[in-house]
Amino acid sequence: MEFIVFTDESSISGSRYPSISAFSIPYGSFNYMTERYQHILRELEISEFKWNKLRNNNYYECAKRIVDVLFKYLYEDQLRIDVVIWDTYDSRHNIKRRDDISNFERMFFHLLKISLKKREHGSIYSY
Repeated sequence: MEFIVFTDESSISGSRYPSISAFSIPYGSFNYMTERYQHILRELEISEFKWNKLRNNNYYECAKRIVDVLFKYLYEDQLRIDVVIWDTYDSRHNIKRRDDISNFERMFFHLLKISLKKREHGSIYSY
């Protein structure tokens, strides 16, 4: 089966708990899920959804609808969301002259390695 994978990072610079996430869906579901997402945004008159804008009822409703769609696909095993969070104060990361870029790359590698192993053998991935 062919999958498309989206990744995002959060708090990579200067945070104690940086994270990276990978969101994978069957390639054939991409257009339908994109249409569902865009429909929710249009209906609520939101140009772009950002979690950090979740401060009013309109964004709350948007988040609720997006999460409802995501959980439907998670339940049907059509969607995977994998996340790596690390503690930069942990002894494995809290070292003198730590190279945060190399550390981020290593964490990204671990995320994808773990995530891809969870899909069926022989799957094809697009990024």
